[in-house]
Amino acid sequence: MSISERLKEKLSVLFRRKPSGKGPLLPAGTVDTQAFRAQLRKELHELDSLFAADSDAYRKMQLSAYYRKGHSPDFQERIPALMYKLRLCSLYLLHYYLMYRLLLPALLQEKIKEMRLLVLGCGSMIDALSLSYVLGEIGGSPDAHYIGVDIAGWPTRVQVPFETRFVQKPLQEYWDGVDEFDGNILFFATVLSELREYPDDTGAFLRGLEKTAFTSDVLFLLVSYRSVSSYKRDWKLTDWQKTQRVIGALERKGYRVESLPLSLPESWERFFHSEEVRDESGKVWPCHYLASPDTEDGRIGIEELAPDFAVPDFVRAYLDDPGNIRKHCPYYPTRMEQDRRRNPDREAGEENPARICRAECPITCNPMPRDMFSSKFSPCFQIFVFRRKREEDA
Repeated sequence: MSISERLKEKLSVLFRRKPSGKGPLLPAGTVDTQAFRAQLRKELHELDSLFAADSDAYRKMQLSAYYRKGHSPDFQERIPALMYKLRLCSLYLLHYYLMYRLLLPALLQEKIKEMRLLVLGCGSMIDALSLSYVLGEIGGSPDAHYIGVDIAGWPTRVQVPFETRFVQKPLQEYWDGVDEFDGNILFFATVLSELREYPDDTGAFLRGLEKTAFTSDVLFLLVSYRSVSSYKRDWKLTDWQKTQRVIGALERKGYRVESLPLSLPESWERFFHSEEVRDESGKVWPCHYLASPDTEDGRIGIEELAPDFAVPDFVRAYLDDPGNIRKHCPYYPTRMEQDRRRNPDREAGEENPARICRAECPITCNPMPRDMFSSKFSPCFQIFVFRRKREEDA
């Protein structure tokens, strides 16, 4: 039986199949997000208090908001960190959940009893929470030991029921200090977009990696990209090209690489998609992403697709409703007046705060992602399996 057939057999046991292909991707009650939602509610109240207490908060946010001029917000500060987490946690929580749910059968197939993860660009460790949901669902799952590395301090992080360690360092600096890597999962969590071509951040990281001794004979490489579009085009060196450089470095360390074969439950088939992309040698590799299908009634949203991972109503109201986040913003009245002057024929009742902010303000221009699961803006990922070459294979 081939690897693909064995994985398909395991997946048929792990997933609840829906022969009709209808209904949500993940039925409500699949995972317990109650504790996480309670944490989000607490952090929302904290964010509201921070904005109310600091009259200068919005000005400081304008200086560093939303990747302006290629720079990220300062995620060591609580306001940008909390804002980012509230905006995007549901999207990435589901994204990473599906990724780990597809990875786990391969780990079981390899009889791996201990997951030793190194997550580069871990942020607030949302993926660790996703992993905890998967481990809690599937009996006989491996133990997990998690190291997360991020350049920012991230004052808000999730809590999970397994061992974690957070290291605040740039990727290059962290890897310079690693003489031996005994992990079996290496995960680039949307961080490749942060590695600049000039200077060659990717090259500096790879030079450190190549000096490191790897002890595991089977290694899983996970790469998550911000979106399908950033996967194909980001700066002058694409994220996919950066991944190929990582693959090349591991091959030079004696590994051979293959893509992980995936077999999906029927309930996923409307939502989960794969694209075939070629590397620089012409070899084809799959890239996976989640996209909401269009129906006669419009695009299906996250509430129907995966109810447990839907953006909580209190978060959506806070970020979208002008009676909440905009009530503190000293710039909003000016933005509204500018909109009125440009559109003198518009009635007062026709004002659209979300549209005004998107058009005028670099802070809350897009407080909630407008389309969380589109084929263009949805995050995507790849999973590779590396096996150390045996002497008889050389």
